[in-house]
Amino acid sequence: MGWQEADQEILKEIASVGGNYGRRIENVVKALEDLERSMAYLRSRLDKNTGRLFSLRLLIRLKKKRNKLLEALQSEVYKLIVYREALGLTRHKEVYKVYGLERWISEER
Repeated sequence: MGWQEADQEILKEIASVGGNYGRRIENVVKALEDLERSMAYLRSRLDKNTGRLFSLRLLIRLKKKRNKLLEALQSEVYKLIVYREALGLTRHKEVYKVYGLERWISEER
């Protein structure tokens, strides 16, 4: 294997690891979006007084799950930021834009 092939393999591995972090972030964001839709539906049921007690209990459980997902998202974003910084990439606004993170967490500078 020559140097060029080795360089290509290294670049592929770097891209693969970064992509894995990105996929984990995308999965958590999707779960949060799904959860938000469920919570909006339950809020509408509460407004209509339909299944009020059940909806309230479920909404409380979903809020707890949302908090856990937000913690997971922050953790995954942190891992990606650390990885990018290890590669010498220090501007992370793109990460927040690409994954739509402004809605969920604020960019820490």
